[in-house]
Amino acid sequence: MNEDFDYGEDQEIRELIQRFEGMLGYRNHYFFDSEDFEEIIDFYLERDNKRKAGDALELALAQYPLHIGFMIRKAHWLEMSDRQEEAMSILDKAAGIDPHNTDLLLTKGALFSRMRQPEKAIELFRRALPDSENPEEIYAQIAFEYENMGNYHKALEYLRQSLDCEPSQESVLYEISFCYEVTHQIDKGIRFYEQFIDKNPYSRTAWFCLGVLCNTDGQFAKAIEAYDFVIAIDESFSSAYFNKANSFANLGLYEKAIEAYRETLQYEDPDAMTFFYIGECYEELDNYPSAIDNYLKAIDIDKNFSDAYMAMGNAYDAMEQSKEALYYASKAVELEPANPTFLFQYGDLLYEYEYKNEGIEALKKASSIDLYDEEIWELLAWMYANDKQLDLAVETLRQAIGNLPDNKLLPFHLAACLWMNGEVKESYTALQEALSNDFSKHMYLFDFFPELKNNATLLSIIETHRPSET
Repeated sequence: MNEDFDYGEDQEIRELIQRFEGMLGYRNHYFFDSEDFEEIIDFYLERDNKRKAGDALELALAQYPLHIGFMIRKAHWLEMSDRQEEAMSILDKAAGIDPHNTDLLLTKGALFSRMRQPEKAIELFRRALPDSENPEEIYAQIAFEYENMGNYHKALEYLRQSLDCEPSQESVLYEISFCYEVTHQIDKGIRFYEQFIDKNPYSRTAWFCLGVLCNTDGQFAKAIEAYDFVIAIDESFSSAYFNKANSFANLGLYEKAIEAYRETLQYEDPDAMTFFYIGECYEELDNYPSAIDNYLKAIDIDKNFSDAYMAMGNAYDAMEQSKEALYYASKAVELEPANPTFLFQYGDLLYEYEYKNEGIEALKKASSIDLYDEEIWELLAWMYANDKQLDLAVETLRQAIGNLPDNKLLPFHLAACLWMNGEVKESYTALQEALSNDFSKHMYLFDFFPELKNNATLLSIIETHRPSET
């Protein structure tokens, strides 16, 4: 039996293919009409059997040289071999025979799309619209081309027209939601789905998209209500439980969030991210053993889940179990050595547990990767200052301010470090500038060195810059 056969194939197709392959194998000659050739060619194209599809196309075009369907299929076959220019050439030839053929226009448009020429693709898709039996598909194709061009407003226009033709298209409903989000038209998107639901109250996808947009807009209770409607329509819709759980978590209702996450697991295979989020909820409830248990379940599913390792490190730190905290945090860094957030957290843990030099090195690496993270620079400077390495603290803060010239906090830290380092004049200048830029942040002067709150000279300088009340 030929390897291309599926035992579920229609008997007529099986016999047709056997007859065709018998002809190829024994050089027999059988007559195949155009419909036979279409069945044979499609059989091989669907199975990505380029060699036999090519054989069938050669014979078909020899017998029917001006057959538009075979020319279109030949273009598909050429494209499968990355011979796009040749494919376009044969389509141009076909257009000379039947320029208004809908399948030809759509095929040529799709080829232009794959050749990253969306304007030409759109032109052909529009030409195919009047005679198309499925205009909703063409409207969607035009929308996708506009998305490829970054014109999401125009994409929305065509997606809505597609939906008007066929309201049950789930993929189009999801795409509309995406376009409303990317264009920051959340309110308009919510109104769109509310109006759509008025006409299509049992559309689970519309309710789901409404929930997504409400959640994005911070309307978490309304999002939960939308997800409940999804579940009422289809109780096996696992993503609705998952998103509902996220909304509960955003409201700080962590017990309900955990319950919803667990419901997700009833309708889909265990997922690492679900267990991770359950762990985060337990951590918010200060139930660190349960948090760790769920982080471990996440890691059992995905051995490279770096976020779960770091979360375990933080959970063990909260329980003051330093060995475990450092071990799991180091695993996260090992998996993502260039992740500045992980290096920041790992460095903080190292320093906390008296591995000060190692902690500083981790922060230095983090600052070299992310030059614009205020927290990294601030912690690194604090570590130097806490270790009485004031010259390095000053150097670090100056570098940070150079990278973040609009930051209003770092200059106060610099002024404090300069003062403690005996550079009084420089400290005075830095403090005056910081106070002039944003007096309201003056309490940050005392973050590194709380004892400066008792320094009469500094307090006097602050008072002289206090804005007068109006």
